[in-house]
Amino acid sequence: MQDLTVPTHLPPLPLVRPKKVLALCDPAGGNVLVLARALANGLSRLQVAADVRPISDWDLEGLYGCQLLVVGTESRDFGHSEGARQFLERMRDLDLLGRQGFVFDVRASKLVIAGIGAIVERRMKACKLELPFERECASVGDCGSLEKGEEKRFEELGLEIAKKVWRTEDKARQARSVNIFLRLLHHQAFHAA
Repeated sequence: MQDLTVPTHLPPLPLVRPKKVLALCDPAGGNVLVLARALANGLSRLQVAADVRPISDWDLEGLYGCQLLVVGTESRDFGHSEGARQFLERMRDLDLLGRQGFVFDVRASKLVIAGIGAIVERRMKACKLELPFERECASVGDCGSLEKGEEKRFEELGLEIAKKVWRTEDKARQARSVNIFLRLLHHQAFHAA
């Protein structure tokens, strides 16, 4: 008679984690919030839940509970906000291996060449976040509002991010499941002989 028990040294089948995104905005309103919500709308087209918050309103539980961290900032002539400074300081020693990140900038002026988005991106990499997409920059028109088409572009970008992030995760989960199944078959064949 064959022994059909599962060996105790095999890891359990991977659980399907809920698709969660934490989107932090600095500042909490204006063009950055508009683009974060557009990105969230694109993500939601693939049933990905996005929690859009001000950059000053995040906690470790929310950060560790998400698979994708999105940070939207507004680059200004005079530097970055206190909320962004505190965010960068709090992220200094975090280990976020296994999660992904995405950064976008809104250029408040055409004179701004480099913004805080580049600094946030470097900090994310230091925290071991994978950045599957390059930082995006949105343009602001003369009146201070977003240029035409930016909102739609970010919604489509949200959809593309969701496809890439969760397609990769689904493939990894399938590979782990196949590997466990093959190990189980090998174990059963070994004990049957």
